[in-house]
Amino acid sequence: MPAAEIYIELVVNFAEDPKVRSLLRHGADVRGLRDLYVQMALYAKRNLSDGFVPEEEVGILVYPDTWDNGLRDAERLVQARLLERVEGGFVVRAFAKRNRTKAEVMRLAEDKAAGGTLGNHIRWHEQKGRYNEACPHCRSDRDRTTDRTTDPGTDSHSESLGSDEDATSGDQAAFEAAGEAPHLNGAGPSHIPGIDADLHDHKGDPIPIGGASRERSPETETETKEKNPPTPQGGKRRKRRSNAEDYDSDPDFVRFWDVYPEKGGKFDAFKAWQAAVARGDNPELIIQAAVWFRDDPRRDPERTKWAQGWLNGRRYKEQKPTRPRNPDQFWEN
Repeated sequence: MPAAEIYIELVVNFAEDPKVRSLLRHGADVRGLRDLYVQMALYAKRNLSDGFVPEEEVGILVYPDTWDNGLRDAERLVQARLLERVEGGFVVRAFAKRNRTKAEVMRLAEDKAAGGTLGNHIRWHEQKGRYNEACPHCRSDRDRTTDRTTDPGTDSHSESLGSDEDATSGDQAAFEAAGEAPHLNGAGPSHIPGIDADLHDHKGDPIPIGGASRERSPETETETKEKNPPTPQGGKRRKRRSNAEDYDSDPDFVRFWDVYPEKGGKFDAFKAWQAAVARGDNPELIIQAAVWFRDDPRRDPERTKWAQGWLNGRRYKEQKPTRPRNPDQFWEN
Protein backbone atom coordinates (compact mmCIF):
# COMPACT_ATOMS: atom_id res chain seq x y z
CA MET A 1 0.00 0.00 0.00
CA PRO A 2 1.43 3.45 -0.85
CA ALA A 3 2.76 5.43 2.09
CA ALA A 4 0.29 8.25 1.35
CA GLU A 5 -2.71 6.01 2.13
CA ILE A 6 -3.86 6.06 5.77
CA TYR A 7 -6.72 3.94 7.03
CA ILE A 8 -8.54 3.16 10.26
CA GLU A 9 -9.61 -0.19 11.65
CA LEU A 10 -13.39 -0.51 11.94
CA VAL A 11 -15.08 -3.76 12.93
CA VAL A 12 -17.49 -5.19 10.35
CA ASN A 13 -20.33 -5.31 12.88
CA PHE A 14 -19.95 -1.62 13.69
CA ALA A 15 -23.65 -0.88 13.04
CA GLU A 16 -24.66 -3.72 15.40
CA ASP A 17 -22.62 -2.44 18.34
CA PRO A 18 -24.95 -1.78 21.33
CA LYS A 19 -23.79 1.83 21.61
CA VAL A 20 -24.36 2.45 17.91
CA ARG A 21 -27.76 0.72 18.01
CA SER A 22 -28.80 3.03 20.85
CA LEU A 23 -28.71 5.87 18.31
CA LEU A 24 -31.85 4.44 16.70
CA ARG A 25 -33.92 6.45 19.13
CA HIS A 26 -33.04 9.53 17.08
CA GLY A 27 -34.96 8.14 14.11
CA ALA A 28 -33.86 9.21 10.61
CA ASP A 29 -30.90 11.13 12.05
CA VAL A 30 -29.11 7.87 12.89
CA ARG A 31 -27.38 7.72 9.49
CA GLY A 32 -25.93 11.19 9.99
CA LEU A 33 -24.76 10.27 13.48
CA ARG A 34 -22.95 7.17 12.25
CA ASP A 35 -21.38 9.17 9.44
CA LEU A 36 -20.16 11.87 11.84
CA TYR A 37 -18.61 9.25 14.12
CA VAL A 38 -16.65 7.70 11.23
CA GLN A 39 -15.62 11.14 9.95
CA MET A 40 -14.27 12.07 13.38
CA ALA A 41 -12.30 8.80 13.59
CA LEU A 42 -10.81 9.48 10.14
CA TYR A 43 -9.87 13.01 11.15
CA ALA A 44 -8.10 11.73 14.27
CA LYS A 45 -6.11 9.15 12.29
CA ARG A 46 -5.19 11.59 9.52
CA ASN A 47 -3.92 14.20 11.98
CA LEU A 48 -2.43 11.77 14.56
CA SER A 49 -4.46 13.43 17.31
CA ASP A 50 -5.01 10.24 19.37
CA GLY A 51 -8.77 10.46 18.85
CA PHE A 52 -9.16 14.19 19.61
CA VAL A 53 -11.34 16.32 17.28
CA PRO A 54 -11.50 20.11 17.84
CA GLU A 55 -14.95 21.60 18.28
CA GLU A 56 -14.55 23.94 15.30
CA GLU A 57 -13.72 20.97 13.06
CA VAL A 58 -17.18 19.45 13.59
CA GLY A 59 -18.78 22.09 11.35
CA ILE A 60 -16.46 21.09 8.48
CA LEU A 61 -17.13 17.38 8.95
CA VAL A 62 -20.93 17.77 8.75
CA TYR A 63 -20.91 20.21 5.79
CA PRO A 64 -23.25 21.07 4.03
CA ASP A 65 -25.22 20.75 7.27
CA THR A 66 -24.90 23.57 9.78
CA TRP A 67 -22.32 23.80 12.54
CA ASP A 68 -25.05 23.91 15.20
CA ASN A 69 -26.50 20.65 13.92
CA GLY A 70 -23.01 19.15 13.95
CA LEU A 71 -22.51 20.07 17.59
CA ARG A 72 -25.98 18.71 18.41
CA ASP A 73 -25.09 15.37 16.76
CA ALA A 74 -21.74 15.28 18.58
CA GLU A 75 -23.51 15.70 21.89
CA ARG A 76 -25.80 12.80 20.96
CA LEU A 77 -22.71 10.66 20.35
CA VAL A 78 -21.44 11.71 23.79
CA GLN A 79 -24.72 10.54 25.33
CA ALA A 80 -24.29 7.19 23.58
CA ARG A 81 -20.76 6.97 25.08
CA LEU A 82 -19.17 6.86 21.64
CA LEU A 83 -17.47 10.24 22.22
CA GLU A 84 -16.15 11.98 25.30
CA ARG A 85 -16.51 15.72 25.82
CA VAL A 86 -13.18 17.36 26.68
CA GLU A 87 -11.93 20.91 26.75
CA GLY A 88 -11.91 22.34 23.24
CA GLY A 89 -13.56 19.42 21.50
CA PHE A 90 -14.31 15.69 21.58
CA VAL A 91 -12.41 12.41 21.87
CA VAL A 92 -13.37 9.22 20.04
CA ARG A 93 -13.45 6.80 22.96
CA ALA A 94 -12.58 3.53 21.19
CA PHE A 95 -9.96 5.07 18.89
CA ALA A 96 -6.90 3.91 20.84
CA LYS A 97 -8.20 0.33 21.08
CA ARG A 98 -7.97 -0.31 17.33
CA ASN A 99 -5.57 2.39 16.08
CA ARG A 100 -2.00 3.28 16.93
CA THR A 101 -1.28 6.38 18.96
CA LYS A 102 0.89 9.20 17.66
CA ALA A 103 3.83 8.02 19.77
CA GLU A 104 3.57 4.50 18.31
CA VAL A 105 3.34 5.83 14.74
CA MET A 106 6.40 8.07 15.22
CA ARG A 107 8.37 5.23 16.79
CA LEU A 108 7.55 2.91 13.89
CA ALA A 109 8.55 5.62 11.41
CA GLU A 110 11.87 6.08 13.20
CA ASP A 111 12.49 2.32 13.23
CA LYS A 112 11.77 2.09 9.49
CA ALA A 113 14.03 5.04 8.79
CA ALA A 114 16.83 3.51 10.88
CA GLY A 115 16.43 0.18 9.10
CA GLY A 116 16.55 1.92 5.74
CA THR A 117 19.73 3.84 6.56
CA LEU A 118 21.40 0.69 7.90
CA GLY A 119 20.48 -1.25 4.76
CA ASN A 120 21.85 1.52 2.55
CA HIS A 121 25.01 1.69 4.67
CA ILE A 122 25.63 -2.05 4.28
CA ARG A 123 24.94 -1.98 0.54
CA TRP A 124 26.71 1.21 -0.54
CA HIS A 125 29.38 1.73 2.11
CA GLU A 126 30.29 -1.50 3.89
CA GLN A 127 30.10 -3.86 0.91
CA LYS A 128 31.91 -1.40 -1.36
CA GLY A 129 34.53 -0.40 1.18
CA ARG A 130 33.54 3.26 1.15
CA TYR A 131 33.38 5.81 3.96
CA ASN A 132 30.85 8.65 4.09
CA GLU A 133 31.22 11.26 6.81
CA ALA A 134 27.48 12.04 6.63
CA CYS A 135 26.54 8.41 7.39
CA PRO A 136 26.08 7.75 11.14
CA HIS A 137 26.88 4.04 10.71
CA CYS A 138 30.19 4.86 9.00
CA ARG A 139 31.12 7.17 11.86
CA SER A 140 30.11 4.51 14.39
CA ASP A 141 32.26 1.88 12.67
CA ARG A 142 35.20 4.27 12.58
CA ASP A 143 34.82 5.07 16.28
CA ARG A 144 34.83 1.37 17.16
CA THR A 145 37.92 0.82 15.01
CA THR A 146 39.66 3.77 16.67
CA ASP A 147 38.85 2.40 20.12
CA ARG A 148 40.42 -0.95 19.22
CA THR A 149 43.58 0.52 17.69
CA THR A 150 44.18 2.92 20.60
CA ASP A 151 43.53 0.44 23.40
CA PRO A 152 45.88 1.33 26.28
CA GLY A 153 46.39 -2.35 27.00
CA THR A 154 47.61 -2.92 23.47
CA ASP A 155 50.05 -0.01 23.69
CA SER A 156 51.55 -1.20 26.96
CA HIS A 157 51.84 -4.74 25.62
CA SER A 158 53.67 -3.48 22.55
CA GLU A 159 56.12 -1.55 24.70
CA SER A 160 56.78 -4.60 26.87
CA LEU A 161 57.81 -6.70 23.86
CA GLY A 162 61.03 -4.72 23.55
CA SER A 163 63.84 -6.53 21.79
CA ASP A 164 61.69 -9.57 20.93
CA GLU A 165 59.73 -7.45 18.52
CA ASP A 166 62.90 -6.12 16.96
CA ALA A 167 64.26 -9.63 16.59
CA THR A 168 61.26 -10.84 14.66
CA SER A 169 60.74 -7.68 12.58
CA GLY A 170 62.86 -9.04 9.72
CA ASP A 171 60.80 -12.23 9.43
CA GLN A 172 57.60 -10.23 9.82
CA ALA A 173 58.53 -7.98 6.90
CA ALA A 174 59.47 -10.95 4.74
CA PHE A 175 56.12 -12.63 5.25
CA GLU A 176 54.25 -9.38 4.70
CA ALA A 177 56.12 -8.83 1.44
CA ALA A 178 55.00 -12.29 0.33
CA GLY A 179 51.37 -11.48 1.26
CA GLU A 180 51.28 -14.15 3.98
CA ALA A 181 50.81 -14.14 7.76
CA PRO A 182 53.73 -15.40 9.91
CA HIS A 183 53.35 -18.70 11.74
CA LEU A 184 53.31 -18.65 15.49
CA ASN A 185 56.48 -20.78 15.57
CA GLY A 186 58.11 -18.94 12.67
CA ALA A 187 57.79 -21.99 10.39
CA GLY A 188 55.51 -20.54 7.74
CA PRO A 189 52.03 -19.25 6.99
CA SER A 190 49.19 -20.52 9.14
CA HIS A 191 45.76 -19.54 10.40
CA ILE A 192 45.74 -18.24 13.96
CA PRO A 193 43.02 -20.05 15.96
CA GLY A 194 40.28 -17.70 17.05
CA ILE A 195 41.44 -14.86 14.78
CA ASP A 196 42.18 -15.76 11.17
CA ALA A 197 39.90 -18.81 11.35
CA ASP A 198 36.99 -16.55 12.15
CA LEU A 199 37.59 -14.64 8.94
CA HIS A 200 36.97 -17.64 6.68
CA ASP A 201 33.71 -19.40 5.88
CA HIS A 202 33.07 -23.14 5.89
CA LYS A 203 34.56 -23.45 2.37
CA GLY A 204 37.79 -21.78 3.40
CA ASP A 205 37.06 -18.58 1.45
CA PRO A 206 37.94 -15.31 3.17
CA ILE A 207 35.05 -13.22 4.43
CA PRO A 208 35.25 -9.54 3.37
CA ILE A 209 35.43 -7.00 6.19
CA GLY A 210 34.14 -3.53 5.45
CA GLY A 211 33.78 -4.41 1.76
CA ALA A 212 37.48 -5.32 1.26
CA SER A 213 38.89 -8.84 1.06
CA ARG A 214 41.79 -9.90 3.29
CA GLU A 215 43.30 -11.81 0.37
CA ARG A 216 46.07 -10.03 -1.45
CA SER A 217 46.31 -10.12 -5.20
CA PRO A 218 49.07 -8.92 -7.57
CA GLU A 219 46.32 -7.45 -9.79
CA THR A 220 45.43 -3.82 -9.38
CA GLU A 221 41.86 -2.79 -8.65
CA THR A 222 41.47 -1.39 -12.17
CA GLU A 223 42.65 -4.65 -13.79
CA THR A 224 40.22 -6.66 -11.66
CA LYS A 225 37.29 -4.46 -12.63
CA GLU A 226 38.18 -4.71 -16.32
CA LYS A 227 38.38 -8.49 -16.16
CA ASN A 228 35.26 -8.86 -14.00
CA PRO A 229 32.82 -6.02 -14.76
CA PRO A 230 30.01 -5.68 -12.21
CA THR A 231 26.95 -7.81 -12.86
CA PRO A 232 23.74 -5.74 -13.01
CA GLN A 233 20.64 -6.68 -11.04
CA GLY A 234 18.98 -9.65 -12.69
CA GLY A 235 22.15 -11.68 -13.23
CA LYS A 236 22.78 -10.72 -16.88
CA ARG A 237 25.87 -8.79 -17.85
CA ARG A 238 25.40 -5.67 -19.88
CA LYS A 239 26.90 -5.44 -23.30
CA ARG A 240 29.60 -2.85 -23.52
CA ARG A 241 28.40 0.24 -25.28
CA SER A 242 30.53 1.85 -27.91
CA ASN A 243 32.42 4.98 -27.01
CA ALA A 244 30.15 7.99 -27.13
CA GLU A 245 32.80 9.85 -29.13
CA ASP A 246 32.23 7.44 -32.05
CA TYR A 247 28.98 9.13 -33.03
CA ASP A 248 30.02 9.32 -36.69
CA SER A 249 30.27 5.52 -36.81
CA ASP A 250 26.50 5.09 -36.31
CA PRO A 251 24.74 5.83 -39.62
CA ASP A 252 21.31 6.07 -37.99
CA PHE A 253 22.53 8.67 -35.52
CA VAL A 254 24.18 10.61 -38.35
CA ARG A 255 20.82 10.75 -40.15
CA PHE A 256 19.08 11.79 -36.93
CA TRP A 257 21.63 14.54 -36.28
CA ASP A 258 21.25 15.88 -39.82
CA VAL A 259 17.48 16.42 -39.44
CA TYR A 260 17.28 17.51 -35.80
CA PRO A 261 16.91 21.31 -35.74
CA GLU A 262 19.15 22.18 -32.77
CA LYS A 263 22.88 21.39 -33.22
CA GLY A 264 24.22 21.42 -29.68
CA GLY A 265 25.66 18.81 -27.33
CA LYS A 266 26.44 16.14 -29.91
CA PHE A 267 28.45 14.01 -27.46
CA ASP A 268 25.59 13.84 -24.92
CA ALA A 269 23.04 13.46 -27.71
CA PHE A 270 24.77 10.31 -28.95
CA LYS A 271 24.72 8.80 -25.45
CA ALA A 272 20.99 9.57 -25.21
CA TRP A 273 20.53 8.02 -28.66
CA GLN A 274 22.29 4.84 -27.55
CA ALA A 275 20.06 4.67 -24.46
CA ALA A 276 16.91 5.06 -26.56
CA VAL A 277 17.98 2.31 -28.98
CA ALA A 278 18.94 0.07 -26.03
CA ARG A 279 15.39 0.49 -24.67
CA GLY A 280 14.12 -0.99 -27.93
CA ASP A 281 12.85 2.20 -29.59
CA ASN A 282 12.85 2.09 -33.39
CA PRO A 283 15.57 4.37 -34.87
CA GLU A 284 13.48 5.00 -37.99
CA LEU A 285 10.55 6.23 -35.92
CA ILE A 286 12.85 8.51 -33.92
CA ILE A 287 14.28 10.01 -37.10
CA GLN A 288 10.81 10.51 -38.59
CA ALA A 289 9.63 12.20 -35.37
CA ALA A 290 12.68 14.49 -35.53
CA VAL A 291 11.66 15.52 -39.04
CA TRP A 292 8.12 16.28 -37.86
CA PHE A 293 9.52 18.24 -34.93
CA ARG A 294 11.80 20.23 -37.22
CA ASP A 295 8.90 21.12 -39.54
CA ASP A 296 6.39 21.82 -36.75
CA PRO A 297 5.18 25.44 -37.25
CA ARG A 298 4.49 25.67 -33.52
CA ARG A 299 8.16 25.03 -32.60
CA ASP A 300 9.93 28.06 -31.19
CA PRO A 301 13.55 28.07 -32.47
CA GLU A 302 14.64 30.08 -29.42
CA ARG A 303 13.29 27.47 -27.01
CA THR A 304 14.09 24.26 -28.90
CA LYS A 305 15.58 21.58 -26.66
CA TRP A 306 18.96 20.07 -27.41
CA ALA A 307 18.79 16.57 -28.80
CA GLN A 308 19.89 15.03 -25.49
CA GLY A 309 16.86 16.38 -23.61
CA TRP A 310 14.52 15.58 -26.49
CA LEU A 311 15.69 11.95 -26.56
CA ASN A 312 15.85 11.44 -22.79
CA GLY A 313 12.35 12.88 -22.45
CA ARG A 314 11.13 10.50 -25.20
CA ARG A 315 9.47 13.41 -26.91
CA TYR A 316 9.57 11.44 -30.16
CA LYS A 317 6.74 9.28 -28.81
CA GLU A 318 4.53 12.36 -28.51
CA GLN A 319 5.43 14.06 -31.79
CA LYS A 320 2.65 14.02 -34.38
CA PRO A 321 2.85 14.69 -38.13
CA THR A 322 2.42 18.37 -38.85
CA ARG A 323 1.82 20.39 -41.97
CA PRO A 324 4.57 22.96 -42.61
CA ARG A 325 3.53 26.60 -42.52
CA ASN A 326 2.82 28.11 -45.97
CA PRO A 327 4.77 31.39 -46.19
CA ASP A 328 2.46 32.67 -48.98
CA GLN A 329 -0.54 32.78 -46.66
CA PHE A 330 -1.13 36.16 -45.05
CA TRP A 331 -3.48 34.83 -42.44
CA GLU A 332 -3.31 32.04 -39.85
CA ASN A 333 -6.21 29.84 -38.76
